[in-house]
Amino acid sequence: MAFPETTAARPRTASDSAETLTLQAYGRLRADILGGRLEAGERLRLERLKSAYGFGMSPLREALSRLAAEELVIAEDRRGFRVASISAEELAEVTRLRKRLETMALADSIAAGDVDWEAGIVAAFHRLSKAPLPLGTDRPGVADDWEAMHRDFHHALIAACASPWLLKFCGQLAAHAERYRRIRHYHSVGPEQMARDVEREHRELLEATLARDSARACAILEQHFDRTARVVAAVIG
Repeated sequence: MAFPETTAARPRTASDSAETLTLQAYGRLRADILGGRLEAGERLRLERLKSAYGFGMSPLREALSRLAAEELVIAEDRRGFRVASISAEELAEVTRLRKRLETMALADSIAAGDVDWEAGIVAAFHRLSKAPLPLGTDRPGVADDWEAMHRDFHHALIAACASPWLLKFCGQLAAHAERYRRIRHYHSVGPEQMARDVEREHRELLEATLARDSARACAILEQHFDRTARVVAAVIG
């Protein structure tokens, strides 16, 4: 696959440290993997990456190693790296684990969250509700904008969870779920997706959470994840 124009080389400055360059390379590669601009199974040849992204070999290798630790990239002995593949089985596993861990984090947040946590959820929902839902659209940036708002809303829901480890695992699973979810942005809309009211699902989740109804909020969250998984599974087969 040809690398996107948005990954053009960036001018260097004297203040660029090795760690800064690694983080920048990591962020750009990760965004292109999650966004589908680097396709599942694609070989990630360092020379091509160097030319496309403008980073040196060392920050690229370190960035790819970090992505491999997140299972977004596969490190192959003596063959370099490739983008992790996708499958209906992995989608089901990611969804199952997300339901289990994110409901734990949501329940903890409902028990411990304060007024600032509530305000963060309301603000994140408001921004998400104003973003157009990308359904089979090819308008540049629409999917990226919506996904950013969607990511912020779901993170806001669990932000009061006191366990850094649980939040870390939720974040990793959310990234994999985003990668799968984005697949349906670029396909024709199926009957189930047409019948969905995603904003209503998010609003119900917001209302149950703010009402401190942990059982209802967790049930809505699980249903929300399941509906998305069914839509994506219908696309990937």
